[in-house]
Amino acid sequence: MIPKFRAYDEETETMFDVLGFDLDDNEIWSYDQSYELNKCKIMQSTGLLDKNGVEIYEGDVVNVTQYFG
Repeated sequence: MIPKFRAYDEETETMFDVLGFDLDDNEIWSYDQSYELNKCKIMQSTGLLDKNGVEIYEGDVVNVTQYFG
């Protein structure tokens, strides 16, 4: 599995997909711009999908209605 990330920019209150990291310049790249790394919360994909096919990232709140155990 290829690691996928998204980030939440606390300054602009926006969520975006991460295309890359530049640790030397303290930046995160998205499709349209770069963000300051220390002002963002980074989340990694769990590799799981919800019932609507949307990817679940760490930190997401998930409501479980069935238990298969």
